[in-house]
Amino acid sequence: MILNEHQKRLILEYFNPAKPVTTPTNLKGREQELKEGIDYLLSGDCIIIQGSRRTGKTSLLHCLRALCLERNQRCAYISFQSIENYDSKTFVHHLILELFSALKVENINSEECRLHTSLKKLGRAIETKFEENPYIVVFIDEFQATQELTPTERTIFYNQLRNVIDERAIHPELNKFVFVISTSQSLSELSKGTSSTLASAFTKTFILRNISRSSCKELIQQPFSNIIKIEDEIIRLITEETCGNPYILKLWIYTTLIANSSVFFSNSTTYNIQELFEIQLKTLVEDLSHPHFTMLTNGLNNVELEILYEINKYTKMSVKNIYNGYLTNGKTIDIPSIREALKKIENLQIIYKDNNYEICFSNKIYEKWFTFFFKDYNEKSPSNKEADSSLALIMKGGGVKGLAYVGALKELLRESYNFNWFIGTSAGAIAAVLLGAGFTLDELTRLLSEKNYRDFLDAKWYQWPTNFIFYGGLFPGVKFTDWIDKLLAEKLNSPGPVKLCDLPYRVTIYASRRGKDALVFDSYNPESKNTPAAYAVRCSMSIPFIFVPQREAGLRVFDGGMQNNYPVRILLGDNPGLKFVGLYLGAEHYEGQGKEGWVVSDLLSIWTESSDVEALRLYQTQTVIIDPRPISTVDFGLADHEKKFLLKTGRLAALKFLRKRGLIKNDNEVESEQEQVRLERDTLTIRRRKQRQQRIIIVVAILLIIVIFIVWNFLTH
Repeated sequence: MILNEHQKRLILEYFNPAKPVTTPTNLKGREQELKEGIDYLLSGDCIIIQGSRRTGKTSLLHCLRALCLERNQRCAYISFQSIENYDSKTFVHHLILELFSALKVENINSEECRLHTSLKKLGRAIETKFEENPYIVVFIDEFQATQELTPTERTIFYNQLRNVIDERAIHPELNKFVFVISTSQSLSELSKGTSSTLASAFTKTFILRNISRSSCKELIQQPFSNIIKIEDEIIRLITEETCGNPYILKLWIYTTLIANSSVFFSNSTTYNIQELFEIQLKTLVEDLSHPHFTMLTNGLNNVELEILYEINKYTKMSVKNIYNGYLTNGKTIDIPSIREALKKIENLQIIYKDNNYEICFSNKIYEKWFTFFFKDYNEKSPSNKEADSSLALIMKGGGVKGLAYVGALKELLRESYNFNWFIGTSAGAIAAVLLGAGFTLDELTRLLSEKNYRDFLDAKWYQWPTNFIFYGGLFPGVKFTDWIDKLLAEKLNSPGPVKLCDLPYRVTIYASRRGKDALVFDSYNPESKNTPAAYAVRCSMSIPFIFVPQREAGLRVFDGGMQNNYPVRILLGDNPGLKFVGLYLGAEHYEGQGKEGWVVSDLLSIWTESSDVEALRLYQTQTVIIDPRPISTVDFGLADHEKKFLLKTGRLAALKFLRKRGLIKNDNEVESEQEQVRLERDTLTIRRRKQRQQRIIIVVAILLIIVIFIVWNFLTH
C-alpha cells in the first residue's frame, strides 16, 4: 500500500527520529522526582518503580533510561514480558542471558553457572570491555512472579532477586550492576515469604498512583495532541480504497494516540522510522477497553482483538504456542479463529518512499505467523501431524481419579495437540465442561488440587437412610452443582447460569437412562445447547447409590459411565472419521481378576466398565491409558500427596503415549518418571492397606464392645 501525501505528512510529523526527549504529560509536575531518581542511579543505588496497571511505569522507566543515555551512562533494558516462555523459576537465567545480549558481551556459558558465579563472570567481562563506565544501569520492565508458582517457589524467586541486589555490596564485580525494576505487584507481595523485606534491598521506591489515562488530551504531549483535530479525517482515510486494508492504519493511529508516551530517546541518538515503530509495538496497549481503541477497531471481533493485542505486544511467542491457540494473557483461542483473524490482517503494511528509502512496517513482525498458517501449514506444523482443527478429546469417567487428566493434558498440549471439542462422562464430563469454558491447565491444577472433594458429600449421616430410600442416593449433590455454576459464571463473566451454548468450545456430555439410549448433552445440538452446563455435568456424575439421580423427561438420569464410560464408539457412530485422542483411567495391562473388592466397588466396576475393554482394544493407539491405582472412584477424601500422585500418573501416561508415536526421544525421562510413580504407588498401596486394616480393627472393636455391653446388661438383669 502506497501512502497518500496526507499520510506521508502524518508519518513525518509523528514518527520524527529527531524529536527530542520530553517528559510525558502523565509525569509532568514530578520533574524533581525524576531528577532525584537519576541522582540515585548515578550514585549506584537500586530503585523500584511500582504501580498498578496503566499508571505510567514503563513511561518513567524509558524516561530514566533516556536521562541516563544523555549523561553517557551505559544501560541495558530488559522487558520480561517479551521473553519467550517466561517462567519465574528461571528469572536469574533470563536476566543473565539478556544482559549478555543487551551489553553485547560474548556468552560465557552462563547457563552452566550458578547465580553469583555467572553474574561475577559477566561483571568481569564488562570490566574489561567498558572500563570508562563505573555502573551498568539495568532496567527491568514487567518484573513479576507468574501465577503458576507454589508458595515455596515464590519464596525462592523473590529471594533470588534480593540476593542479586544484596550481593552487590559484597562482590566488586556485581557493583557494576544497578537495578531499576518496574512492577505492578505490590511491595507486600514482593516481600511475601522472604526472610527479610525485599524492599530493603532498594534505596528508593517510586509509587505511581492516580495517573489517569481516561482522557487522550491529558495524556498526549505536543505535537501529538494535534492529531485529535484531524482524527475524523484519519478515520475517513482508512475507509478509502487507497488505504487498502484498514487495520494497520487503525493500529498505527492507536499507537500514536495512546502509546507514544511510553517511548523516549536520547537527543544524541537517531533512529529510523522502522525502529521507532517496532519499539512502539513492544510497549503498546494493555487495555482493550479504552474508548479510542474500541472506536478505531470497529470490524474486529473479540477474538481478533485478542490476537491483535498479543501481536501488538510483540511478545516472542513460539510458533508452537500460537499453534496451540495459547496466548500469553492466559486465554485460549482455537486454530480456525486464529487463521480467520490473521486473514484480515495478512497484508498489513505501510510503505513510505522518499529518496529510495522504503519501509515495510509489518512484514517482519507478522511474517512467521502468516507463513505458518497460510503457506506451509502442514509442513511447518509441529511433529504431531494430527493436531488440526477437528481433533476431539474423549475422557472416560472415573470419579475423583479425573484429576489425572490435567497431568496428561499438560504433556499433550506441550507437543502441540490442539483440541477444540471436549467429550466426557462423569469425571470426564467435569473436565470437558471446564476445558470447554476456556480454563487453562494451570487454573485447573490449582482448582482441582485445592478443592476438598468431601464438600460434595452434602448430607449428614442421619439423612443417608431417607435420602437413599426416597431419592435413590445418599447425597443430593447440590454443592457440586453450585460449585460448577460459580466457576463457569466467574470464568465467562456471566450474570446467570452458564448454558452449554455459552461455552467457547464444543462440549458433549453423556449420561445414562433406563430403557433408553444414552442421554447426550451437546453444545452444538439445538435440542440440548440451552441446557445449563452445571446441570448436564451433574447428570453425568450421578454415581449409583452415592449421588441422587437427576430427572430428565420424567426418567431418572444416572452416571454416564453406566452406558458409555469411554464413549468412543457412540461418538464415532455419529461422527465417522473423527480424529480424537482418548484419556482412559484404568490398568495399562490386563492383570487377571485379582482379589475381590467391596461389593459396591465391584458393582460400580461392572456397570461402568463392561464395554470399556472392547473399546480400548479397538482404539488403543489413540488412547492415553492412565493407571491411577490405588486411588478409587469414590475416594473423596484425597490428601494433597494423593492428588499430586494422580497428576504424575497422568503425566507418565502421556509421556508413554508420545514416546510410542515417536514424539519423545528421551527414554531416560520416561523411565525415570515411571520409576518414581511406581515407588509412590507402592508406598500409597501399603499406606492404604494399613489404614484399611486399622479401620477394620476399629469397627470390630466397636462391635465387640457393643456385644459385650449387651451381654453384660442381659446377665446383670
